[in-house]
Amino acid sequence: DHASSDIAVFTTQLDQCPYYEAKSHNVAPIGFCSCGSTCRTQANQNANGGMLVNDEYLVPWHRGDCEAAGGLWIEQANNGVGVAPECRANFITRPLDVGYPVNADGTIGIHEDEDEPTIPFYDWVIPQRIVDTAANPLDA
Repeated sequence: DHASSDIAVFTTQLDQCPYYEAKSHNVAPIGFCSCGSTCRTQANQNANGGMLVNDEYLVPWHRGDCEAAGGLWIEQANNGVGVAPECRANFITRPLDVGYPVNADGTIGIHEDEDEPTIPFYDWVIPQRIVDTAANPLDA
């Protein structure tokens, strides 16, 4: 059983970092709604017309909505990583451009650690636990 891990969060709202870090599945349990077709229909009615996806009603995302529609809310323990993802300021680029970041005034951005324009990047140090699992998957 290999659960997904959160690596990093990039945001323009750094005041939200404590929320993202606290809610990461790396450190907190995650809940989901087990909701069959009757539950999805009821959830749609509860939401006053709701939305359709592939001719299926959406499954509720929140515990109260799930239970009100007759679904079963299931919580899964955190994924065992034990470390919240790093939360950093997002590079701002022009729409549909993977080039240099831009400042609010439209000038080319300079990364805080550099003197020259920098293409957006993230250096991730892979946790040793993941390296060990990848090297010996049958031992995990």
